[in-house]
Amino acid sequence: MKTKTTLLLVIANISLLVSQNNIGNSLKPTASDCSKAIPISIKDNMIYGPTVAPMGFGDVQEVTTKNKVQFEKEHNTAWYLLTVQHDGELVIEIVPQDRTNDYDFLIYKYTSTNFCDEFSKNSTLPLRSNLSRVDKSIQGITGLMANVKNSSVGMGIGNAYSKSIPVKTGEQYILVLDNVYANGKGHTIYFNFLKQIEIKGKVVDSDNAAVMADMSLSDNFGNTIEQFKSDKNGDYSLKTAIKETKPLWTESP
Repeated sequence: MKTKTTLLLVIANISLLVSQNNIGNSLKPTASDCSKAIPISIKDNMIYGPTVAPMGFGDVQEVTTKNKVQFEKEHNTAWYLLTVQHDGELVIEIVPQDRTNDYDFLIYKYTSTNFCDEFSKNSTLPLRSNLSRVDKSIQGITGLMANVKNSSVGMGIGNAYSKSIPVKTGEQYILVLDNVYANGKGHTIYFNFLKQIEIKGKVVDSDNAAVMADMSLSDNFGNTIEQFKSDKNGDYSLKTAIKETKPLWTESP
């Protein structure tokens, strides 16, 4: 007999739906221009936020390129300069304070102090981007996730996540967030690194007999992380990546 089974692994790629009120009462600053990007040093698992609401595009409208992998112009942007202090696979979750706010994002490799000038001349493309329509069913969250195939997601209905980035200590990245709507609210950014795990088990029926099964590993939003099968003896083994479970700490600029 062959059956279908869904395995819900609570710790795999779970969005951190932490109440914003529990993080602290003071709102973190944002910067709407590349040259004023807020520096964040990423050490293990950490958060930045909640922030004030991004208001406008700053002193200069720096996004003017029309292509499928980045927004056509800035609406209400927040710029961050990320410095990585940990080798690994970086995942990010951008959690709006108002789930109806539509946050898009771009991530670029920062290799020189001339980046902002190069960016304004349209001479660089993002490593990761996501322009998908806000998904209220997951509280408007977007970001980078393990086991996602696409580096970029275009405008319209699509996956709220793009794939994670392998990073090394000392590397720097520019993260640009853009809230499409006016009069929006701020956001909180969660940074995590991935680790590889192995899941093993056996599928049996109500009579304790081994069962061949089509299986799927899903997160708590119902998103499929991996699909796999048990063998004729009911045994299965899956190697996959999940977030490290170290305590979170808050970044202060």
